[in-house]
Amino acid sequence: MQPVQHVESEAMIRSACSFGARYCLVSAIAATCAFLPGCIRPKGAGQLRSHAATASSNPFEPVRIEIHPLTTLRRNPETGRLLIEAHVSFFDAVDDEVKGRGLLLFELYLKRAPAGERRQLSRWTVDLSDLIQNEHSYDRVTRTYRATLTGLPQEIERGDGGLTLEAQLTTADQRHLRAAYRLFRP
Repeated sequence: MQPVQHVESEAMIRSACSFGARYCLVSAIAATCAFLPGCIRPKGAGQLRSHAATASSNPFEPVRIEIHPLTTLRRNPETGRLLIEAHVSFFDAVDDEVKGRGLLLFELYLKRAPAGERRQLSRWTVDLSDLIQNEHSYDRVTRTYRATLTGLPQEIERGDGGLTLEAQLTTADQRHLRAAYRLFRP
């Protein structure tokens, strides 16, 4: 019995040493990178993306918005009608996601390919200058402002033409930040 116990103990020691060696190697690499300048650099550290932002009194205010890919056109399971679940991200001068205040306007456009005509179908506004509405609209998990846009016209159901959702944030100092996103029917 003792030789078997000895073999098991030897295997356990080898396994523990192997784990310890790997742990030491990973720790050494992490420590080296932490102390070497430039090895680990935060995204956009010190690089302003917009000259307009440098003139602002608040470097953390939005200078760009983007309609997030989580934005979808889907059916309401209760009514069967189409709705848009819109997600919008705000970015500051160093391209970090930030919160913001202002009036967020959504517009839905239909573009028909043969004639190339573009027609506005619907329009919604979300007042993000109201702090309660701002807090209610902000989704901490996705770090986006979320709005459920309902009341879409029936002609969307037919499926002829492309749908584009446009968003515009009008800030307190009357700057207009715009973004557009192509929607696909479910």
